[in-house]
Amino acid sequence: MMKNEFKIIMLDMDGVVNSSTHCNNWIINKREEFKKKYPEFNVLGNEIFQMTRDAYQKEFNHMIELIFPDLAARITRICNETDCYIVWSSTWRKLNEYENIETAKEMFNRRGLPGDRLIGYTPQQGMSWNGHCRGNEIRLWIKDNIYGKVTKCAVIDDRDDAGYNLPKCAKFFQINDQVGITEYDVENIINYLKED
Repeated sequence: MMKNEFKIIMLDMDGVVNSSTHCNNWIINKREEFKKKYPEFNVLGNEIFQMTRDAYQKEFNHMIELIFPDLAARITRICNETDCYIVWSSTWRKLNEYENIETAKEMFNRRGLPGDRLIGYTPQQGMSWNGHCRGNEIRLWIKDNIYGKVTKCAVIDDRDDAGYNLPKCAKFFQINDQVGITEYDVENIINYLKED
């Protein structure tokens, strides 16, 4: 399955494959859709609010699949163009639903991410004394699993601490959580992973 030398991305979810802007736009669009479909409901009443909330919960499986197609497509593009694998560094990996990696892969595929590229999860350390834990978790995963074989590791995250204490083979790409991963981010990540 894996090569002796390979490229990986450490993938966060919240703020990367979703964003506050995407969530707000989805809610506004769905509310407008319901207003047109059910003009008999009072705009200020609870009916439209309740219907929108229920639709949001259903679409994103009660928030455990909060992934937007355009943002998922950008991660997929990175994987396709660089032949890289994914290691999950998001707090989502701690959810009971995703303890089994096969279940996580199925969710990835269902939401437009390349589930066949998911090869593992970073360890769960909790907060360290200085507040920097995600970078340490990434470093530990590389050391414990494939140290010396990773040619490139792109850390894709909105959190500052994901860039802390990374090994030399890794580079941090901080994503703006207000918009999620952009085409500009994708180009920079692809260029980095393709560098010799």
